[in-house]
Amino acid sequence: MSAVSAYFAGDYVACCSVAATESSTGVVRSVWFRACVQCGRHSEARSLAKGNGALDAALLLYLDAFPLRHDKQANWTDITSRAEKVGSLEGDRDEVAVILSIIHSWADQLEDAYRLASQSSSLEAQLLTVAYLAMINRFDLAERRLEKLKNAHVDNLAFQLVEAEVALRRDALYIYQELVQMYGRTPKLLNGQAAACLLADRLSDAEALILENPHDSMALSHLINLSIARGSGVHLVNDQLARLAAADKKAPFLKLLEEYAVDFERTAAKLAMRPYLYLPSCSAPAVLSNSAGGPDDTDHLHARQLEESLGLPIIRHRWKKPMCSAEIAKTLGTNALQTVMVGDRLATDVWMANEAGMLSIHTKMLSSKDDNPNAVKLRQLENWILERLGRSYTRPDLQSRFIKTKI
Repeated sequence: MSAVSAYFAGDYVACCSVAATESSTGVVRSVWFRACVQCGRHSEARSLAKGNGALDAALLLYLDAFPLRHDKQANWTDITSRAEKVGSLEGDRDEVAVILSIIHSWADQLEDAYRLASQSSSLEAQLLTVAYLAMINRFDLAERRLEKLKNAHVDNLAFQLVEAEVALRRDALYIYQELVQMYGRTPKLLNGQAAACLLADRLSDAEALILENPHDSMALSHLINLSIARGSGVHLVNDQLARLAAADKKAPFLKLLEEYAVDFERTAAKLAMRPYLYLPSCSAPAVLSNSAGGPDDTDHLHARQLEESLGLPIIRHRWKKPMCSAEIAKTLGTNALQTVMVGDRLATDVWMANEAGMLSIHTKMLSSKDDNPNAVKLRQLENWILERLGRSYTRPDLQSRFIKTKI
């Protein structure tokens, strides 16, 4: 399999390996670079774009734009301005047009994306124009272009993928439109049509269909997907999840969400104990626990077990948080201005830090597995109180001493 085929198949690791053995054409270098970005191998990607030509500049711009591609709130002004400058440079015009076209499509600037792809004679560029036509629901034009390419490229993987995408977008929309006309606007058919509109990125059409049955559980599930697609805030999505749970506690969407949550908890629990903590800026990182190393830890057995697992010292203390700040200072050999407390409990970690004059960082739980049931309930109560207080009081400014004091 060639590097180009591996890239379009989604096997990015294989693409990088194969590309290293192939002739370094503009196309190979482009897919190799993009595969590295997809794999998170950014250093390797940068090593492929060290020149001063247009393709090098386009690839580096691709790397900068890549993290923004799913961010509906992203500001693309700087990226598109740089893209315009890159387009004026001398170099591999066909491949540069492909890269810049992809970047504009991420920014939802489909007209510019289509214009740029049309400037290139490469197969990928021609297939991109087909994909863009399908995105704006011009299936007639998309199918004509596919028909022209079919004889020469019918066995090409990239061609087959675009052909499948066009068929998926077209057929789903048309089929549900015909079913609604034949059998009426039933909730089931409208939900199917809404799902097809979401797939085709026709968000306004999807919303109109969803709101015809606003209390239907499947419609509420689509509404949540719509909010996520629009980049709506987490509070809105949580409210919609609560509405869905009230309408149907056994909704498939909620069951799927629970399965994801279980998988996340299982993975997080494993990661929580992995000894790879990266704290280069902390001179003396340590763990302070009310269980391990505390007054209830007989012979500090639990503390020693954690030290072996984490590779970090566990502070021994006679008094539980928030009453042991003096023992922290003694163990670490630091004063309050040199110490930062990071924890998920407001009534212990944050309280003690504030009492002692330390900077505190309040975090969420990484995993609740094997946690003390009482601590779970207290944490929920503390966070509820914090949320209520946050509605009534103005958040204070960051203390200037943490900015100006030289430690």
